[in-house]
Amino acid sequence: MHIKAPDDPNLARLIPNVWWDKTLKKEEDDSEDEDLEELEETPAERINRKKFELCCERLGERIEELESIQVELLKCLLINNDYIEGKTSRDLFLVRLKTFLRDHSTFNRPQVAQCSLPVILCFFHRLIQALRFYWDQTSVPSTEAFMPIQCFWNESRDYFELLRCGGLMSHLNRQLSTELNRAQGIEVQEDGKVVKKTKDSASSKSEDDYPKLDALLGNSLEEILDCVVLLYHIAAHRQLGKMCALRESMLDFVVNLRDTEKKIRKCPDELSEVKEYLEGAKMVFVEKIVEQARQMVWVEKVIYSPFFYVSGLPNLLNWYARFLVNHFFDSRLVSNDLKDTLVQALACFTCYPDTLKILEEMPMENRILMIQSLISPYENRSWAHTNWILVRIWKGCGFGYRYRYLPNLIPHKAQPTEFSYVSLQRLDTVTFYPILTVTVGIMAQLIVRCGGSSQEKATRSLLLDSSFSLDSLKFVLGENMAIRGKPDKAFSFRKFDEISVEEMEDVEKLMSYLSQQQVSLTASEEVVKEDELCTICYANRQQAVFVPCGHKSCRVPIGFVKANGQQA
Repeated sequence: MHIKAPDDPNLARLIPNVWWDKTLKKEEDDSEDEDLEELEETPAERINRKKFELCCERLGERIEELESIQVELLKCLLINNDYIEGKTSRDLFLVRLKTFLRDHSTFNRPQVAQCSLPVILCFFHRLIQALRFYWDQTSVPSTEAFMPIQCFWNESRDYFELLRCGGLMSHLNRQLSTELNRAQGIEVQEDGKVVKKTKDSASSKSEDDYPKLDALLGNSLEEILDCVVLLYHIAAHRQLGKMCALRESMLDFVVNLRDTEKKIRKCPDELSEVKEYLEGAKMVFVEKIVEQARQMVWVEKVIYSPFFYVSGLPNLLNWYARFLVNHFFDSRLVSNDLKDTLVQALACFTCYPDTLKILEEMPMENRILMIQSLISPYENRSWAHTNWILVRIWKGCGFGYRYRYLPNLIPHKAQPTEFSYVSLQRLDTVTFYPILTVTVGIMAQLIVRCGGSSQEKATRSLLLDSSFSLDSLKFVLGENMAIRGKPDKAFSFRKFDEISVEEMEDVEKLMSYLSQQQVSLTASEEVVKEDELCTICYANRQQAVFVPCGHKSCRVPIGFVKANGQQA
């Protein structure tokens, strides 16, 4: 199932003319836009590009012939009507495929009979084409993917030691026992006796709700699809990562070549040694780019899918984003580790502009569901990725967000004084600015700008929180630090040019409003005796009694314990 890549001399014979895009640049590099506009394609380069594209097409046609032979071979192995001793070719192939996956999975120690990653990747692509051929013949339209309910009791699916989303099979059978009995036409009487329903009574209730037992054809194709997913997880993804590394390496050489050519043009003629050194570096870069450009042609024609698959990537990302948003906090997920993994996948969507835009363009009900799920606690939840997602999405409603790189991370030159005084400048503000602008921005949006019921609810919730103090909010203006320590080292929003005058006015209005509300709330509050305070939080009045020990506390710790799924 492998098309071996030719060595460099044979690859040079197949692709004698090499062309690459000289305007390539890294995504984070915006400094070369003016220089790239000057790199117009010359007539000679245009002719060379056409010859290069013609060589690529010829190579692709030759490879397609070999690919079609490999796909036809797999189609023969997936035939399902050639019964010999009760087994078909597909049954035998499926058994060998599962054995192959078990031997190459990360759970198998030690790993034996290791197959090379390029061979597995080629086999992965050919198997998808062969599976698609038979799948289209027997597929039934459905709005959502589903697992046939028969798989819950016949234990035909073996996923080795991979964790199931719904938990162990014994747990699922116990939780869904009623559904399983209905599907199988079984009734459990009050005395515990299991009775098989008659066909007439069972068909009226079960056949309409559950499909009939799938034919072997459909079941085997679904199992092969599961194997394809496992195959990608075990090996194919790692090989694709190496291909991406090749592309990144070529991009680095192209950028370095462009910088070297720019230095050669600016180098004076009297610096002959420097110019000779730059010319030598240019030749090395060109040689590397030519070599890797030929390798990228092979990767494009053999490894990656046709362009019409790439054109469907935006829709695929939209579907995947909705799937994550709808299911990363699904109540049917019993493993906390799996929940954390899904949250990490959602965090990846917030790291890149294109995928973040997809999340922003989702329907409002999906976005509300995502935020509610993110702030809902569960047992042993890791809040690091959740906080990262919330910070990336909210950004304090744009408060103080007028920078690409954090202003406090821009390096400052140390003054030429005694060496003991040389230190990292403003190191104490590295983590303050981004998190404080987000927090204060959201508070200003809810309390100062919105007004109405939103202002009242936010104010009351904030001031009644036992862990909130106005001193922590005064910190952003540098008032507390100026009193305690040196005024020049105090953190303050006034020192940042990214904070506008209007935003500073909102902060001052927020401070004034909260101070007034806290005074009025304190005056109306009833003084609680020390003996009546909760012995857990020491902030609220005792409201609940534990039985049988008789201890007393407020309801806040009890609600927290219940929210984390523990017994109270």
